[in-house]
Amino acid sequence: MVSTVTSYTDTRNRAYTGEGYDGVVRVSVAGYYGTGVLLYDGRAILTAAHLFSHGSTEANVYFETIAGIQTIAASKVSVLSSYDALNTNNDLALVWLGSSAPTAAERYALYRDGNEIG
Repeated sequence: MVSTVTSYTDTRNRAYTGEGYDGVVRVSVAGYYGTGVLLYDGRAILTAAHLFSHGSTEANVYFETIAGIQTIAASKVSVLSSYDALNTNNDLALVWLGSSAPTAAERYALYRDGNEIG
């Protein structure tokens, strides 16, 4: 999976399957895509709210793990209520998966002030 701020063709931005970033996913929404990370519970993806600025909340999440590629449809999308599309502030959304993520996918916890919150 690719997670980058520069061109995805730059090989420095490639994380290969099995290297410890298998929870970094591709989120596809109405022909647009971005990246996200699988949260600790294995049922939610943290991603960018601007992916949903075109009005669609139908999303697919693509996992690439040592077990292969799996696509899971979103059951729900929650955009942060303070998201400011004009200035791209608070650009966060949660994508709830329709089924559990692959067991081989890395899970990531959230931290606030150095303390794990989920």
